[in-house]
Amino acid sequence: MRIKLFTKVLAVSLAAVGVVGLASGCQVPATVAKKAGVVALAKSEIGKPYAPLGPYERNGPDRFDCQGLVWYVFSRYGVNLPHGATAQYNAVQHISAAQAGPGDLVFFHLNNDPTGWYYHHVGIVTGPNLYVSALGTKYGVVQTTISGSKDRNGWVAYGRVF
Repeated sequence: MRIKLFTKVLAVSLAAVGVVGLASGCQVPATVAKKAGVVALAKSEIGKPYAPLGPYERNGPDRFDCQGLVWYVFSRYGVNLPHGATAQYNAVQHISAAQAGPGDLVFFHLNNDPTGWYYHHVGIVTGPNLYVSALGTKYGVVQTTISGSKDRNGWVAYGRVF
């Protein structure tokens, strides 16, 4: 059942990154396929609980915090991202909001953070103004809007892995 769901989500995700109506025998470019796979895998984790525990529990596969979900999904595609939203931001190519698309990352920064400047939250872009992330114990892993996110009381940056 999980494989069937993943396959269906992958097809929808391929469409989200611009691959539609492939003829039999056509190949999807590797980067596009990876981005679609990232989106599909992220969406397949929706509904999993948040992991407010230590460093091992937050990386899945049964529960996540935001950076653990990003780490888990991209590790399945051979990418070894560091832990922590700021460290992940520093490890990826920085892009503009206009360049961001499904499979890219969105990072949130609080303007009123008294401890200094850092990104406190990260998620995987799944479509226009949409992303998947672990939003805390109340929500777990969800897909929500970037503009309406409960974390958007600061500003947003974007990053690209591939």
